[in-house]
Amino acid sequence: MNQKLRLNYLFLLCFLIIPFVFSYAQGVVKGTVKNEKGEPMSGATVMVGLDYGAYSDDGGNFRVEGIPAGEYTLTVNYFGYTDYTQSVTVGNGETTVEVTLQEEVSTSNEVVIVGYGTMRKRDLTSSIAKVKNVNDNVGNSFEVNLQGKAPGVQVVQSSGAAGSGAVIRIRGINSISASGDPLYVVDGIPITQDIFPSGASANRGGQNNNPLNSINPNDIESIEVLKDAAAAGIYGSRGANGVILITTKKGQSGKPQFDFSARVGASTPTRLHKFTNNQEWLQLRQEAWENDGNVGRAPLPRNITWEDALKTNTDWVGMTVGTGVKQEYTMGMKQGNKKFSSYLGAGYLNDESYLKGNSFQRYSGRYNLDWNVAKWIKATVNTSLAQGLNNRVSQAWDAGGFGAANSTLLNIYPADGYLGGDDPYFRRNHRKWRTVEWRSINNAVLSLTPVRNLEIRATGNYDFMNWDDNIYEDTVYDQSNHIARASRSRVITNNRSANITAQYNFDLGENHTLYILGGSEAQKSVSRYNSLSIDNADRHIYQRPNAIGDLVIDTTSTYKAPVQAWSFLSYFSRLNYAFKDKYFLQATIRRDASSRFGSNYRWGTFPTVGVAWVISEENFLKDNSVLNFLKLKASWGYTGNANIPNYQRFGYFQNSNISYNDNAIIFPTQLSNPDLRWEKTRTLDGGIEVGMWNDRVQFGLEFYDKKTTDLLINGVVQSSTGFGTYYQNIGSIMNRGLEFNVTATPVDTKNFKWTTNFNIARNINKVLDIGGASPDALSGGTNDTRILVGHPIGTHFRVVWGGVDPVDGRPIYLDTLGNPTKQWSESHRIVVGKVLPDAVGGFSNTFTFGKFDVNALIAYSIGGDLYDNSVKRQIGVVTDWNMRTEIFDRWRKPGDVATYPRLTMDPGMYGLSSEWQYNSTLWLYDASYARLKNLTVGYTHTLPSSSKIKSLRFYAIATNLLTLTNYPGLDPEIARDFENPQDRNMSVGVTYLTAPQQRSFSVGINVGL
Repeated sequence: MNQKLRLNYLFLLCFLIIPFVFSYAQGVVKGTVKNEKGEPMSGATVMVGLDYGAYSDDGGNFRVEGIPAGEYTLTVNYFGYTDYTQSVTVGNGETTVEVTLQEEVSTSNEVVIVGYGTMRKRDLTSSIAKVKNVNDNVGNSFEVNLQGKAPGVQVVQSSGAAGSGAVIRIRGINSISASGDPLYVVDGIPITQDIFPSGASANRGGQNNNPLNSINPNDIESIEVLKDAAAAGIYGSRGANGVILITTKKGQSGKPQFDFSARVGASTPTRLHKFTNNQEWLQLRQEAWENDGNVGRAPLPRNITWEDALKTNTDWVGMTVGTGVKQEYTMGMKQGNKKFSSYLGAGYLNDESYLKGNSFQRYSGRYNLDWNVAKWIKATVNTSLAQGLNNRVSQAWDAGGFGAANSTLLNIYPADGYLGGDDPYFRRNHRKWRTVEWRSINNAVLSLTPVRNLEIRATGNYDFMNWDDNIYEDTVYDQSNHIARASRSRVITNNRSANITAQYNFDLGENHTLYILGGSEAQKSVSRYNSLSIDNADRHIYQRPNAIGDLVIDTTSTYKAPVQAWSFLSYFSRLNYAFKDKYFLQATIRRDASSRFGSNYRWGTFPTVGVAWVISEENFLKDNSVLNFLKLKASWGYTGNANIPNYQRFGYFQNSNISYNDNAIIFPTQLSNPDLRWEKTRTLDGGIEVGMWNDRVQFGLEFYDKKTTDLLINGVVQSSTGFGTYYQNIGSIMNRGLEFNVTATPVDTKNFKWTTNFNIARNINKVLDIGGASPDALSGGTNDTRILVGHPIGTHFRVVWGGVDPVDGRPIYLDTLGNPTKQWSESHRIVVGKVLPDAVGGFSNTFTFGKFDVNALIAYSIGGDLYDNSVKRQIGVVTDWNMRTEIFDRWRKPGDVATYPRLTMDPGMYGLSSEWQYNSTLWLYDASYARLKNLTVGYTHTLPSSSKIKSLRFYAIATNLLTLTNYPGLDPEIARDFENPQDRNMSVGVTYLTAPQQRSFSVGINVGL
């Protein structure tokens, strides 16, 4: 065999042997993971390099096999603990490692979600609050559980009805007629969040729709609140009211992990009014009748006789309220390997409020998948499907419900069907009202890293909502020749969006870090509204798929509204630069176009810039034993608001019933406005972040100054134009505030730990300009508040109450000069208060001792005023309304010093033309309160390592357990029903027969497998 042939055989033999050599040259890394107390950590993620990993078992043991020989970095992480890293050398045998995890105290290195990416909290130049525990309350919707947890975020639970939502305000209110709500983004999807469905009644029965109810809080990993322009500016035209980023749970490497939870409880109203009984009410009415100069017995409403009234004392409030039962069951599974990781979640909620017949049910499912297709390709799919079933009952001003029981349902009326549809029992049994909502939120992401340091992401999103409001009235309720009547109002919204981004990290040496993100986004939302009403129906329309074909029909009426559609096209970019990991610069710019604006101002540009300096990295502070972290930051930028009704830029025309020369007359109904454009908010923000004693104590202080210009106002135009109102850009608003928060661990021993958090935010809101409009031109809360230059949005503009004249018992009012008068007049009105509080915040404490834990959250609001628009008829002119027992403190004879004037049935006695005009500061109250929002007591049971159950926790939760307030009404934290966004901006803190919040008690169990 010649030399050349021998070499060929040698190379072939080596080629065949090499795979076997490497297959045997593989090692094992094994060991245990424990915490500081020496307890085994089950479920810790252990990675050797980037491609080899495992989970620790019940005893904290792990074993990673099949690792080629070489040098690797071992990484161990566990939620709530500092990541552990160590270099390991892998050979042919086993390498043993003992890992001790330290509980994470410092938050400066944690990762937070920002628009279209993530960042270390330490590197931020902006203001972002991260909230992790969003399911530690029993609210149906996640936004309720933000209360008291993030400085500068005001959360107002609207009512105690099941399915009701909350009003969120981030650093004040920037708008008047445009929406003041933040933008909600779920896994990168700007979702549909409109509480005023297109074409549908916004507050049927005194309750607004809450589209956020369909999101299961148990599926949420964390929430980031983007508060300033530097944080929200990447969302440009939609970031002026702040942005709330919701991140759902993801899978993780290792064998499947299951979590199951169950919770049951009961709810009652936090408070109820004390009303007079039948004899007391009759006495008051008779007294009023005689005070007006009449003789004999006073006539009674609905022709009730005195004999029947004296023997009838119906508890109508008791017929509308009771004890509600709550149930919630959830399950989650996480699993994964090198290629795939996934999260699967399912949940069922049944929340019966204390309002009889009212309940909200949610069936939800979510599946999130991450797939490493190749080293440079990753695919992600997030999908969810939920159904919300809201069994609704009449509330507030609607007949036959809680509001009626507190107003027009007198206890002298018998509960025998005499009142028909006004009788709560009759109404609940013969009129069925259910809202059915289907919601699916989905997206798919393809991430490519074709070359080093370059990432390209393409995302497609689809948000679907089908909202049906169904009412079925049987033949007894209808009291006509029809068998029954069924009706349905339907809104279908298809919200589609897509974006593509490219991010490049530049290699600039050891001291420099620079990356640039660029992208484009398009979004289009289409809503369709239709209604259907069928006489002689035998059941709900939703119970028959083919309603018109299947139901016995005598009369059918249908309506289809014009399609409501809007779209966005956007281009954006972000630059992040760091020098020596202590000097930071961030800049963003976004350019948006919206279909809602006129042709002259279709596009808007929104730039931001922020800087930060980590002073603790300087040599003079780097090794300080007390002050371990100190950062100064400042930012400036513009954000916008485009959330107004569609098609306001167009001129509308309408056909007339009148014809001329046999031709129909068409006349204009809305002025066109080709100059309609964005609201713009300029924000200046500055802050300091401090960590002391190895972050045992952390606090932050921030100041901001915002000015919103080109306000989108649905304002009054000159009557000479022939039009009433239309949207135009006029006026400006200022918001200026200060935020402070502190987190500390005063005690941390082996058997006892105490952590505490306190936050407070002060906001000053002032209207700078409204284009010369009068105080009555812009109003909210069914005309309860006003807009006045130099005062906050939602100003109380009322006649001042001067007391009761002890001589004749008549009311005394004060005119604008403070002079007493007995004649009420709008010309006497002055600024007397505001709906916005002076400060809001929260105070939470968590105590852990042994296997027990206790958590208490107090939410509070300081200042601001609450106007009760119903009490003026409950303690005012004697009409066909119930009277509260406070009326006992009334004037009865000359010389009496009383809170309330003499009784009368004649509004003129009070200087009024109508009892509804009885508006004054007598019904204006201090809205300050402190509420024990949440109290949780838990016990975690320790299981042997051989058990298949990894964790077991029992707990009890009390919600709204205690409220401290001087407000004499039902609930100081309240928001009445809203007609439109202007109402919503101006009337938080205004109530009209609004049901108070629920006080609930629940017990639960969490099981980990």
